[in-house]
Amino acid sequence: MASKRSFSEEDFTCPVCCDVFKEPVLLSCGHSACSSCVHRYWDIKRCRECPLCRKRSAINPTINLALKNLCQTFLEVRGDPETLCDIHGEKLKLFCVNDGQAACLVCRDSSKHLQHRFIPVDEAAAEQKDVLKNAVNTMKMKIKSLHDAQVNFHRNVYHIKQQAKYMKKQINEEFRKLQQFLQDENAAMMTKLEVEVHQKTESLENKIEKTKQEILALTNTIGDIKVELQSEDIKFLKNFETNMAKVQYKDSDLNITSGEVISVAKYLGNLQFQVWNKMQSFIKYTPVILDPNTAHSQLILSPDLTSIRGNAMEYDIIKSGT
Repeated sequence: MASKRSFSEEDFTCPVCCDVFKEPVLLSCGHSACSSCVHRYWDIKRCRECPLCRKRSAINPTINLALKNLCQTFLEVRGDPETLCDIHGEKLKLFCVNDGQAACLVCRDSSKHLQHRFIPVDEAAAEQKDVLKNAVNTMKMKIKSLHDAQVNFHRNVYHIKQQAKYMKKQINEEFRKLQQFLQDENAAMMTKLEVEVHQKTESLENKIEKTKQEILALTNTIGDIKVELQSEDIKFLKNFETNMAKVQYKDSDLNITSGEVISVAKYLGNLQFQVWNKMQSFIKYTPVILDPNTAHSQLILSPDLTSIRGNAMEYDIIKSGT
């Protein structure tokens, strides 16, 4: 009696796509193929031929129900291909710890896995799931830390904007003080210059008036002497001493001295240095300044960062020198 032949996967494989039949149709020649494979073949060839024997076939081949049912049964018996051994076709029930891969019972007994340790697939899956869960938990913690960092970054962005707003105000205030100092120095120097201009101008105007009076007096004397020179000899001789006294003129100091004009060097000489010299008494230099970014939250720093205030006490690093 002949032995019973067992079915193999080739008996349920479509000759066109080389996969298990999906909706197999029966052609006129008796061959079968997937419905989608047949119609795709016909679209390419532009004729209704069997993909295997090239014989003409009916326009609408019927579904091969028997083969379809057998394919479904085969798939159910065979199970998911991923759960079968690629080499032996047996179910993967073991896990090789040494190789880190699933194996079937035949693999366990093969020379490839001699002296290897095997555990059931479900135990290996449980262990690796725990490992993966731990990795996921670590990633979740990382996400949380990233969210926290993101919140801190947003806070710092807001803080930077507030810092910039405050610093712009303080910088403008400091430059306003410097500008005010320069304006006051400018006004004081202009006032000093105007006072000196007035004093020296007034002194010279007095000398001009005095000079005018002397010119007039000399002009009158010269006129009188001219008249005397025209008089009779006896009268001239009698009045000679008196006329000589009139012409004894004492020279006035008409030279312009350096003190009578404004000293340009006093005002313009090293002008910036003079102003800077005065500015040193106005500006304070502190060798050590406080950092508001590292100061304790309960401490209040002065606007110039030279002193702190907290717990009803104030410390001035300018005075203390620390």
